[in-house]
Amino acid sequence: GQLVLLASSDTLASGHQYAEIHRVEGVSGNNILLDGTILGTYTTSPVLYRYTSVTNFRMEDVTITAPSVGYAIDLQFLEKVRLRNVTIIGTAAAESLRIGSCYDVVIDSCTVRQKTTTEACGIIVCDASRDVTISRCTIERALQAIEIGDDYGTYEGICRNTTVSDCHLIWCGQIEIAAGARFVSVDGNSMECDISPSVASTTAILIGGADVKVSNN
Repeated sequence: GQLVLLASSDTLASGHQYAEIHRVEGVSGNNILLDGTILGTYTTSPVLYRYTSVTNFRMEDVTITAPSVGYAIDLQFLEKVRLRNVTIIGTAAAESLRIGSCYDVVIDSCTVRQKTTTEACGIIVCDASRDVTISRCTIERALQAIEIGDDYGTYEGICRNTTVSDCHLIWCGQIEIAAGARFVSVDGNSMECDISPSVASTTAILIGGADVKVSNN
């Protein structure tokens, strides 16, 4: 079915506004049937965007080096994304891999390495991203190894159903599960987060979202 973005000016925390991606399963009269429970509040200036996503995006066995500014890889409004055995080298004070408002994403056996004096985030799952799995990845020298559920700008949204498993974090900052995250699982990861290259991150896993499961790390 068609993907839609439901958004409003209602805020869940510190100006972070609600937005969610859903798939349309049917229309009954004036009602639109969506795949899953609506988690947000949509009473102030609600809008429903109908959009066409880029589907079946795959990247394997390559090395990507970021420019002097900006992200190495910026994924936005994609569906069915698969990254496997990709090495991402960040050279700027920005996230190496940004996943924004994507649906059905698997990041498997990838390496993220920051090479900047201003350590930035390794991977950020933000905006209204949904069903994201990060597994068997290695992240080195990132101020925040992985950030879930936060970004800046209008309609940041709710990230739902994110799993981080069997990853190895080396000389990194924390995994941050921010206010915009819902239904997050962090399981079976090896984390050397207490020796962060910056004093800004002193907590291995910082939880600000809801419905979070942390185990076996």
